[in-house]
Parts: sequence; structure tokens; C-alpha cells
Amino acid sequence: MLSDARYMNAQKTKTLVIPLSSPLPKEAFLILYHEGYPTKHYPLLKQKISIGTANTHDIVLKDPYVSSHHATIEKKEGLYFLMDHKSRNGTFLNNTLIRETALAHQSYIQLGKTLLQFEYKTPKLKTSSPLGDDIISQHPLMQQLFGTLEKVAPLKTTVMIYGETGTGKELIAQALHRQSGRNKNPLVTINCGAIPKELLESELFGHVKGAFTGAHTHRQGLFLAADKGTLFLDEIGELPLDLQPKLLRVLEQREIKPVGSERYQKIDVRIIAATHRNLPKMVQEETFREDLFYRLHLIPLYLPPLRDRKEDIPLLIHHFTKNMSITPKALKLLHQHSWPGNIRELKNVLERAKVLSHSPIITEKEIQETLSHSPLKSFSQTLEVMEKSMLYDFLDKNQWNKTATARALSIPKSTLLDKIKRYKIAAPRA
Repeated sequence: MLSDARYMNAQKTKTLVIPLSSPLPKEAFLILYHEGYPTKHYPLLKQKISIGTANTHDIVLKDPYVSSHHATIEKKEGLYFLMDHKSRNGTFLNNTLIRETALAHQSYIQLGKTLLQFEYKTPKLKTSSPLGDDIISQHPLMQQLFGTLEKVAPLKTTVMIYGETGTGKELIAQALHRQSGRNKNPLVTINCGAIPKELLESELFGHVKGAFTGAHTHRQGLFLAADKGTLFLDEIGELPLDLQPKLLRVLEQREIKPVGSERYQKIDVRIIAATHRNLPKMVQEETFREDLFYRLHLIPLYLPPLRDRKEDIPLLIHHFTKNMSITPKALKLLHQHSWPGNIRELKNVLERAKVLSHSPIITEKEIQETLSHSPLKSFSQTLEVMEKSMLYDFLDKNQWNKTATARALSIPKSTLLDKIKRYKIAAPRA
């Protein structure tokens, strides 16, 4: 019997009815699997299909772990929805307990010990975004986002991307720039939380010679570097409060003033910002300006965390592992993980699993080893791990260009090379 706590958690799953830009195919069906092999097809010809062990149902299952009236599949507003009916052992979609949710092409449904696969005869759902093959999903919210991206990309309007760390905010920014009329000009990226506060203003707006100690020459800021192109302000929630009015002026007047200068310079830059922070809450706490928030919040895009779109895990595994296979038990472990680091964490886990595997098959053993918690380390060891991870991320973001990475970190290139040697950091094999 399914515990009350698990059932109540399943009840919290909200149903999302999202109209798609093109109608889904009318013919859908379920495939019944036995010992890993498809044995029977059930066409979904009615508006509502009932599933259970009672002979009165449309699909009758011979499984003692399935309830008499277990679940239904109903077609609503062009989508098929799977609904559990307080069954004893619950209804699972791609290893996730559900109460009611939309079905996507090739979803796996577990009722008791029975495995069913939902398929369209001619699937129309696009698993990748029209803006790039790196943005892939079959989740309804992401499908809606794909449509929004197509409409927003050609515009000059400021876009605000919300999402937890590792959900792909920078990929979205790159896709928007690539599909805009500015794609022949630069996309310049800056992480507002990665640059010391005293250097950030100069990085953004530039400075004139003699503006401060060490300003021996005139320097062009990132706004001018992105002129006629796009500036991606990652982690905008980390922008210091005293710099926020200056960014607001850029958004309102489209002009900047380098540090130490008395003259404003006109610029033509599209702003895309992103954050994992709760900006409305920061506005209430007066750590983020309300007027700047509303200037940035013109077109908000929300990226759901991986734990809320676990049906995408098989797609992402295929994308990241290419010619490798993964065992069902290994896949189950990946579905059970909470993914606090989201898609970036999944990618790293799969990279490590590929290294540990001695064959083209990733097994439960490799996944367990990569997901297992490392032993407690001293504070200095922890700092070293954090520094190594940060260096790897910056190198990866800058396509392993050491000069660009040193500039992004605001450290001498010689220091970066010393740290790469010390930590034995190497670019991943192609």
C-alpha cells in the first residue's frame, strides 16, 4: 500500500495544460512490455481510457500489484494526461511518482510490476529547441519555452532568465543572441558575482587613464565591447547595490560613463540578464532596486529544475554520452537523485561515469560511485576543491582559452597557468 506521505506528495503535482503551436497527432497508443519485450499494443481511441484489474476497464492488467481501478488516460486540449486513482502502490511516470501529469512521446508508465510505454504514431513534439540542439526537452513547460524563445529572439527587448544553478541559463542567452539580428556582432558575457566589487564598475563601463591607482591606460568596458551586439549579465542578483543605479541609467538612456570620465557615450546593446536568486524577495528586502527590477523584468523566462522534468533524463543521457549505453538500474538511480546541480551536475556525473566505465555501457556501479558522498575533508582541502572546480568551470566557459579565462578571473595568466599545473587540470577529451 502506498504510504500517506508519498500519496500526499504525489497529490501536490500540479496539472499544466499548455497549448502547443501545432496540433498533436490524433493516434496514440500504449505498448505493454513483458521482461523487456513489447508484447501488446493498446490504441487510445477514446477520450478517456481506464486501466485496472477489473474486467470492466478498457485496459485490463493481470498484475496483483495493480489496483482494481488504478489509473486513467484522458485527452484534454490536445494533450494526453495520466491520472492515478488513489491506487495501492501508486502510478509512476519515468520512475517519478505522480498524481496527474501530461504524457510525452516515449514516456514510461509503471503500474505495480507492469511497464507500459506511451507513444504517438507520428510524434510531433520537438525534443530540441528550434534555437539550438543543445537545448533539449520534452517537458510541457520547456515546450512552451521553445515557442517563447522563437518569438523573443528577434526582438531588441531586455530578457530576464530565472533558474537554479546548472539549468542552462547561459545556453538560453546564447540561443537568443544566435537567432537575433545582432548575431554578426559579439555576445559578451560577464558573471556579476565572479568579479570583485571594486573592479566590476571598470569591467562594465571601462575607465580613462588615471581614473584610479593602476589605471595606466584607457580601457574599454564590456558595454562598449558588446556595442551592436548582446551583453549577458549572468547572476545579476549579485550586482552591488551602488552599481545598480548606473545599470538602470544604461537601460533607460542607452549611454554609459567610463570611470573617471565626465562624458557619456551612446551605446546600442541588447541586455540579457540571468539569476538563480529570488529578485522580488530581494526588492522587498531592499537589496535590489525596485526600478531596476522592473526594467529588467520585461520578458521573464523561467527554467524548471531537473528534478521537476525527470522525463528529460533519458534524452540528456543520450545527448551527453552519444555512443554509450546505460543499464536500466543505472537509469533508475539517476531518476531517484534530486539533482541540486541540475543539468550541469548530470553532465558531470555522466562524464565521470564514462571515465570509470571499462566498456561502452554505464552500469549501476559507475553511477553509485559518482553519486556517492565523498569523505569529510579539512577546510583547506575543501577550499582547494572549490577553487579547482571554479577554474574548470571558467576554462570550460571560455573554450579552454587561457588568456580569456585569466581575463575573466581578473588574475595574471601566469597565476592561472600555475594553478592549472598544480591541480592537474586538463581539457576533456573530444
